[in-house]
Amino acid sequence: MSFPERPRLRPTITGQVDPEDPRFVWLYDQARFSRYQLRMPREAVLILEQFNGEQTLRDVQAELMRALGGQLVPLEVVQQLARTLDEALFLDGEKFEARCREFLQSPIREPACIGSYAGEPEALRDQLDGLFTHEKGPG
Repeated sequence: MSFPERPRLRPTITGQVDPEDPRFVWLYDQARFSRYQLRMPREAVLILEQFNGEQTLRDVQAELMRALGGQLVPLEVVQQLARTLDEALFLDGEKFEARCREFLQSPIREPACIGSYAGEPEALRDQLDGLFTHEKGPG
């Protein structure tokens, strides 16, 4: 399978500015079909905005040249970004569709809340109690 020639970023892919370095953004999948998180320079958002399923990679390259005042961005850079996004299941396409089929057919689903709750029973009990007994909790 190869990455799509007209890449489309999936609608559940979103970004958040890196709190440790605002020159970067973290991309992640809100629907959690993909567990990947990708850190990219904020300038890469220019490219991501072009991944709408209508433009070819060459069209994206040409748009970047216009946005950068004529500076040539090698096609390989755009292709590598598309390949990376596709591997992370951030693009609509064959890889993502195969993952969806696998996910929907699986009798076991990995929990999305791993890391959100304490791993030890007593610590988990205290954590859950705290959610209810905290002054801002429901009581």
